Amino acid sequence: MRLMQQELELLKLKAHQFKDSILDRLDQYKATVESIMEDADHDSFAPTLVARDKKNDHKRIG
Repeated sequence: MRLMQQELELLKLKAHQFKDSILDRLDQYKATVESIMEDADHDSFAPTLVARDKKNDHKRIG
């Protein structure tokens, strides 16, 4: 019975460490997303559409 109690305590400890690790990663992810969103608010990057001419797109040999 004592061995089972020790195993249970060990599992509780591992579960707590796992939970803390996941919460830390989620906080890091949230900070990264917020940083990206703040950068997207600036006009430093404006996406543009690039049209390609299909006739001149291939390489010529010779």
